[in-house]
Amino acid sequence: MLLAKSLNKGIMLRLKELFDQLFVQALEECCGIDCADTGRILDYCGDWQFDTTTDRSVQSSMRAAAHDLKCYFAYHNLVDTPYGEIHKWINY
Repeated sequence: MLLAKSLNKGIMLRLKELFDQLFVQALEECCGIDCADTGRILDYCGDWQFDTTTDRSVQSSMRAAAHDLKCYFAYHNLVDTPYGEIHKWINY
């Protein structure tokens, strides 16, 4: 699961670029994948696809993630916390 902080209308125009950056950063920091390999992984994945409907399992996962993040940010400042720390917390 990826978390994007401080989204605004201007960033929405560059959403694919933002998700690419977040995904690569998560692969490197959370999974220890080498920087040279992340480009090939992005190429292999192709374009991002977004579903407009969610089923109960997705809703349940989002509810659990929201609870986990609420607990995490009770002790950490959202603005000062690097993405890598957040991704490690939410994905492990």
